[in-house]
Amino acid sequence: MTILKLMTLNQTISKGQSILDFMIYQSQLVYDKTKELNPDMIVFPEYSFGRDLLKSSDLENLINLYVEPHPTLVLGTGVHQAKDKYRNTAIVLSKSNEIHLIQKSHLMSHERDKGLIAKDWNNLSQNIVEFSNGLKAGIVICADLWNSEFIGMLVAKGIDILLVPTMSVTLDNHDMYARYQWYSLALVRSREFVIPIVVSDQLSRPRVTTGFASCIVDPSVKNSKIKSLEDFLILPDKAGVAYGEIDLSKINEYRKYRQNEGLYKERLD
Repeated sequence: MTILKLMTLNQTISKGQSILDFMIYQSQLVYDKTKELNPDMIVFPEYSFGRDLLKSSDLENLINLYVEPHPTLVLGTGVHQAKDKYRNTAIVLSKSNEIHLIQKSHLMSHERDKGLIAKDWNNLSQNIVEFSNGLKAGIVICADLWNSEFIGMLVAKGIDILLVPTMSVTLDNHDMYARYQWYSLALVRSREFVIPIVVSDQLSRPRVTTGFASCIVDPSVKNSKIKSLEDFLILPDKAGVAYGEIDLSKINEYRKYRQNEGLYKERLD
Protein backbone atom coordinates (compact mmCIF):
# COMPACT_ATOMS: atom_id res chain seq x y z
CA MET A 1 0.00 0.00 0.00
CA THR A 2 1.44 3.37 -1.03
CA ILE A 3 -1.47 5.75 -0.42
CA LEU A 4 -2.88 5.99 3.11
CA LYS A 5 -6.32 7.58 3.58
CA LEU A 6 -6.48 9.08 7.07
CA MET A 7 -9.28 10.63 9.12
CA THR A 8 -9.83 12.22 12.53
CA LEU A 9 -13.19 12.38 14.30
CA ASN A 10 -13.79 14.42 17.47
CA GLN A 11 -16.85 12.74 19.01
CA THR A 12 -16.62 11.83 22.71
CA ILE A 13 -18.99 10.42 25.29
CA SER A 14 -21.67 12.83 26.50
CA LYS A 15 -22.56 13.54 30.12
CA GLY A 16 -24.97 10.85 31.33
CA GLN A 17 -24.37 8.66 28.28
CA SER A 18 -23.42 5.04 28.98
CA ILE A 19 -20.23 3.63 27.49
CA LEU A 20 -22.28 1.10 25.51
CA ASP A 21 -24.55 3.79 24.06
CA PHE A 22 -21.50 5.83 23.05
CA MET A 23 -19.89 2.78 21.45
CA ILE A 24 -23.05 2.16 19.40
CA TYR A 25 -23.09 5.79 18.28
CA GLN A 26 -19.35 5.68 17.56
CA SER A 27 -19.66 2.51 15.44
CA GLN A 28 -22.48 3.98 13.35
CA LEU A 29 -20.42 7.11 12.78
CA VAL A 30 -17.48 4.97 11.65
CA TYR A 31 -19.62 3.05 9.16
CA ASP A 32 -21.17 6.27 7.82
CA LYS A 33 -17.74 7.82 7.24
CA THR A 34 -16.41 4.57 5.77
CA LYS A 35 -19.19 4.54 3.16
CA GLU A 36 -18.54 8.20 2.39
CA LEU A 37 -14.72 8.31 2.12
CA ASN A 38 -13.43 4.75 2.73
CA PRO A 39 -10.51 5.76 5.00
CA ASP A 40 -7.77 3.30 5.94
CA MET A 41 -7.51 4.67 9.49
CA ILE A 42 -9.74 6.72 11.78
CA VAL A 43 -8.48 8.28 15.03
CA PHE A 44 -10.67 9.54 17.90
CA PRO A 45 -9.45 11.80 20.78
CA GLU A 46 -8.01 11.04 24.17
CA TYR A 47 -10.65 10.28 26.82
CA SER A 48 -13.28 9.73 24.15
CA PHE A 49 -14.79 7.18 26.58
CA GLY A 50 -14.65 9.62 29.51
CA ARG A 51 -13.19 8.84 32.92
CA ASP A 52 -15.38 5.89 33.90
CA LEU A 53 -13.70 2.49 34.06
CA LEU A 54 -13.69 0.48 30.83
CA LYS A 55 -14.60 -3.11 31.65
CA SER A 56 -13.77 -6.33 29.83
CA SER A 57 -17.43 -6.53 28.80
CA ASP A 58 -17.05 -3.15 27.07
CA LEU A 59 -14.21 -4.54 24.96
CA GLU A 60 -16.34 -7.56 24.09
CA ASN A 61 -19.13 -5.22 23.00
CA LEU A 62 -16.71 -3.48 20.66
CA ILE A 63 -15.97 -6.66 18.75
CA ASN A 64 -19.70 -7.42 18.46
CA LEU A 65 -20.46 -3.92 17.17
CA TYR A 66 -17.91 -4.02 14.36
CA VAL A 67 -19.07 -6.99 12.30
CA GLU A 68 -18.84 -5.34 8.88
CA PRO A 69 -15.58 -4.36 7.14
CA HIS A 70 -14.13 -1.26 8.77
CA PRO A 71 -10.91 0.78 8.80
CA THR A 72 -8.18 0.44 11.38
CA LEU A 73 -9.61 2.33 14.35
CA VAL A 74 -7.96 4.19 17.20
CA LEU A 75 -11.18 4.58 19.15
CA GLY A 76 -9.67 7.05 21.60
CA THR A 77 -8.80 6.33 25.20
CA GLY A 78 -10.41 5.54 28.53
CA VAL A 79 -9.46 4.30 31.98
CA HIS A 80 -8.69 0.58 31.94
CA GLN A 81 -7.64 -1.68 34.81
CA ALA A 82 -4.83 -4.20 34.35
CA LYS A 83 -3.24 -6.10 37.25
CA ASP A 84 -4.85 -3.79 39.82
CA LYS A 85 -3.43 -0.71 38.12
CA TYR A 86 -5.53 1.94 36.42
CA ARG A 87 -4.12 3.41 33.23
CA ASN A 88 -5.13 5.83 30.49
CA THR A 89 -5.43 3.32 27.66
CA ALA A 90 -5.95 3.71 23.91
CA ILE A 91 -8.13 1.10 22.24
CA VAL A 92 -7.07 0.08 18.74
CA LEU A 93 -9.29 -2.18 16.66
CA SER A 94 -7.64 -3.67 13.57
CA LYS A 95 -9.49 -4.42 10.35
CA SER A 96 -9.53 -8.07 11.41
CA ASN A 97 -11.24 -7.10 14.72
CA GLU A 98 -8.17 -7.63 16.91
CA ILE A 99 -8.08 -5.34 19.95
CA HIS A 100 -4.79 -3.73 20.98
CA LEU A 101 -4.45 -1.79 24.23
CA ILE A 102 -1.82 0.96 24.41
CA GLN A 103 -1.13 2.72 27.68
CA LYS A 104 -0.02 6.31 28.21
CA SER A 105 3.57 6.78 29.37
CA HIS A 106 3.68 10.47 30.28
CA LEU A 107 0.85 11.39 32.65
CA MET A 108 -0.36 14.88 33.50
CA SER A 109 -0.60 15.89 37.16
CA HIS A 110 -4.41 15.58 37.22
CA GLU A 111 -4.06 11.95 36.06
CA ARG A 112 -1.48 11.13 38.70
CA ASP A 113 -3.68 12.80 41.34
CA LYS A 114 -6.49 10.41 40.38
CA GLY A 115 -4.26 7.39 40.88
CA LEU A 116 -3.50 6.53 37.27
CA ILE A 117 -0.22 4.74 36.62
CA ALA A 118 2.11 5.48 33.70
CA LYS A 119 3.51 2.79 31.44
CA ASP A 120 7.28 2.32 31.37
CA TRP A 121 8.15 4.23 28.21
CA ASN A 122 11.17 2.02 27.57
CA ASN A 123 8.73 -0.81 26.81
CA LEU A 124 8.18 0.09 23.16
CA SER A 125 6.59 -3.09 21.83
CA GLN A 126 3.18 -2.18 23.25
CA ASN A 127 3.14 1.11 21.33
CA ILE A 128 3.61 -0.52 17.92
CA VAL A 129 0.83 -2.32 16.08
CA GLU A 130 1.81 -4.26 12.95
CA PHE A 131 -0.98 -5.01 10.52
CA SER A 132 -1.44 -7.85 8.04
CA ASN A 133 -0.29 -5.64 5.14
CA GLY A 134 3.05 -5.07 6.88
CA LEU A 135 2.28 -1.50 7.92
CA LYS A 136 3.57 -0.53 11.37
CA ALA A 137 1.66 2.12 13.29
CA GLY A 138 3.03 3.77 16.41
CA ILE A 139 0.37 4.87 18.88
CA VAL A 140 1.14 7.40 21.62
CA ILE A 141 -1.24 9.38 23.81
CA CYS A 142 -1.23 13.16 24.11
CA ALA A 143 1.72 14.19 26.33
CA ASP A 144 3.77 11.25 25.04
CA LEU A 145 4.39 13.28 21.88
CA TRP A 146 6.38 15.83 23.90
CA ASN A 147 9.16 13.31 24.56
CA SER A 148 11.42 13.49 21.52
CA GLU A 149 13.59 10.60 22.68
CA PHE A 150 10.54 8.37 23.10
CA ILE A 151 9.27 9.16 19.61
CA GLY A 152 12.73 8.67 18.13
CA MET A 153 12.94 5.21 19.67
CA LEU A 154 9.61 4.27 18.08
CA VAL A 155 10.72 5.58 14.70
CA ALA A 156 13.94 3.59 14.98
CA LYS A 157 11.75 0.47 15.32
CA GLY A 158 10.45 1.11 11.80
CA ILE A 159 6.99 2.59 12.29
CA ASP A 160 5.35 4.01 9.15
CA ILE A 161 2.93 6.40 10.84
CA LEU A 162 2.26 7.88 14.29
CA LEU A 163 -1.31 8.13 15.64
CA VAL A 164 -1.96 10.45 18.59
CA PRO A 165 -5.29 10.65 20.46
CA THR A 166 -5.11 13.96 22.34
CA MET A 167 -6.98 16.18 24.76
CA SER A 168 -5.25 19.57 24.71
CA VAL A 169 -6.82 21.01 27.86
CA THR A 170 -5.82 24.61 28.49
CA LEU A 171 -6.85 27.71 30.42
CA ASP A 172 -9.99 29.67 29.61
CA ASN A 173 -9.54 31.88 26.52
CA HIS A 174 -6.28 30.09 25.64
CA ASP A 175 -7.70 27.87 22.92
CA MET A 176 -5.63 29.41 20.12
CA TYR A 177 -2.51 29.24 22.27
CA ALA A 178 -3.06 25.50 22.76
CA ARG A 179 -3.94 24.96 19.11
CA TYR A 180 -0.82 26.57 17.71
CA GLN A 181 1.32 24.90 20.32
CA TRP A 182 0.02 21.49 19.21
CA TYR A 183 0.20 22.34 15.52
CA SER A 184 3.84 23.30 16.04
CA LEU A 185 4.62 20.17 18.05
CA ALA A 186 3.06 17.84 15.50
CA LEU A 187 4.84 19.55 12.62
CA VAL A 188 8.22 19.50 14.35
CA ARG A 189 7.96 15.81 15.30
CA SER A 190 6.83 14.91 11.79
CA ARG A 191 9.71 16.79 10.16
CA GLU A 192 12.23 15.75 12.80
CA PHE A 193 11.63 12.04 12.24
CA VAL A 194 10.18 12.08 8.69
CA ILE A 195 6.99 10.35 9.82
CA PRO A 196 3.32 11.17 9.05
CA ILE A 197 1.40 12.09 12.18
CA VAL A 198 -2.33 12.11 12.92
CA VAL A 199 -3.49 14.11 15.95
CA SER A 200 -7.13 13.77 17.03
CA ASP A 201 -8.19 16.31 19.66
CA GLN A 202 -11.35 17.00 21.65
CA LEU A 203 -13.60 19.98 21.10
CA SER A 204 -14.07 22.48 23.91
CA ARG A 205 -17.17 22.09 26.05
CA PRO A 206 -18.65 23.89 29.09
CA ARG A 207 -15.94 24.29 31.78
CA VAL A 208 -13.32 22.54 29.60
CA THR A 209 -11.29 24.50 27.06
CA THR A 210 -9.14 22.73 24.49
CA GLY A 211 -7.17 23.87 21.46
CA PHE A 212 -9.05 21.47 19.17
CA ALA A 213 -5.74 20.84 17.39
CA SER A 214 -6.77 17.88 15.24
CA CYS A 215 -4.52 17.68 12.19
CA ILE A 216 -2.79 15.36 9.74
CA VAL A 217 0.86 16.06 8.98
CA ASP A 218 2.68 14.88 5.86
CA PRO A 219 6.45 15.47 6.30
CA SER A 220 7.07 15.44 2.55
CA VAL A 221 4.95 18.55 1.84
CA LYS A 222 7.02 21.16 0.02
CA ASN A 223 5.72 23.86 -2.31
CA SER A 224 6.05 27.56 -3.06
CA LYS A 225 2.53 28.39 -1.86
CA ILE A 226 3.20 27.79 1.86
CA LYS A 227 2.68 31.06 3.74
CA SER A 228 1.53 29.94 7.19
CA LEU A 229 1.77 27.12 9.70
CA GLU A 230 -1.67 25.89 8.64
CA ASP A 231 -0.44 25.40 5.06
CA PHE A 232 1.75 22.53 6.28
CA LEU A 233 -1.22 20.70 7.79
CA ILE A 234 -4.43 18.95 6.78
CA LEU A 235 -7.02 20.50 9.07
CA PRO A 236 -10.64 19.69 10.00
CA ASP A 237 -13.51 20.91 7.83
CA LYS A 238 -16.53 22.79 9.19
CA ALA A 239 -17.93 19.50 10.50
CA GLY A 240 -14.74 18.92 12.51
CA VAL A 241 -13.46 16.08 10.30
CA ALA A 242 -9.87 16.06 9.06
CA TYR A 243 -9.33 13.82 6.04
CA GLY A 244 -6.25 13.44 3.91
CA GLU A 245 -4.42 11.06 1.63
CA ILE A 246 -0.69 10.54 2.19
CA ASP A 247 1.71 8.97 -0.30
CA LEU A 248 4.17 6.84 1.67
CA SER A 249 6.49 6.53 -1.35
CA LYS A 250 7.05 10.31 -1.35
CA ILE A 251 7.81 10.19 2.37
CA ASN A 252 10.33 7.39 1.77
CA GLU A 253 11.99 9.50 -0.92
CA TYR A 254 12.25 12.45 1.45
CA ARG A 255 13.64 10.17 4.17
CA LYS A 256 16.38 8.96 1.80
CA TYR A 257 17.26 12.55 0.98
CA ARG A 258 17.54 13.38 4.67
CA GLN A 259 19.71 10.30 5.23
CA ASN A 260 22.01 11.25 2.35
CA GLU A 261 22.40 14.74 3.80
CA GLY A 262 23.15 13.36 7.27
CA LEU A 263 19.99 14.95 8.68
CA TYR A 264 18.12 11.83 9.68
CA LYS A 265 20.15 8.84 10.84
CA GLU A 266 22.27 10.92 13.20
CA ARG A 267 19.16 11.81 15.20
CA LEU A 268 18.44 8.13 15.85
CA ASP A 269 21.96 6.96 16.82
